[in-house]
Amino acid sequence: MNFWIYTNNTVKGMSLKMNSLTLNGFLSVYMKELSNKNTVNIKKLAESAEKDNERVAEPLLLYSYLCVERKTARRQLVNSCLFERFEDICKSYRTEKEMIDYLSTANDDYGKVYKSYLVKKNASINERDVKYKALRKIKNLQDEKKITSYYVCKTLGINLANYGKFLSGNTNMLSMKNIRRVLDLLGMKKQLIKDDSWLNTK
Repeated sequence: MNFWIYTNNTVKGMSLKMNSLTLNGFLSVYMKELSNKNTVNIKKLAESAEKDNERVAEPLLLYSYLCVERKTARRQLVNSCLFERFEDICKSYRTEKEMIDYLSTANDDYGKVYKSYLVKKNASINERDVKYKALRKIKNLQDEKKITSYYVCKTLGINLANYGKFLSGNTNMLSMKNIRRVLDLLGMKKQLIKDDSWLNTK
């Protein structure tokens, strides 16, 4: 569903690219983490929710309704204790948009799952913005101090090709940890780097 496509970068602790940070992707990872099962198989996760992990139920039902064809979801849930809850969702919300409108203001367990998704998404966007500001700062400092990329990479043990891609705008190629190391090497005060005050400097 293109409705869910967002920005560009990576989410810390999740094997997803930010330009693929969809609700589908978030729920998939979230269910795996909650269930300790490396699967998004609806039937297996429903069994887990029924036997020993009730917390999987809400993200699984949202996933089944928003990210899977209705017939497929029903077939996987039909013998599960979650089937009636799934049918209630289908009756209550005619479209995915209606469901999202509800989730946006809900304070129940479904709403909590959706809010967790929004937190991840917004954190990812913020990291992207920080990295782009850092990129501009690093380029300015290198030009100002006449420091080559080769020197930076040799001193810090950073891959030169990846660093070149970072300077060209692919901020995925350098972690925030290495960005801070580069800023430190280029002469920024450690306290400024730590508290991000440098984001407000030219």
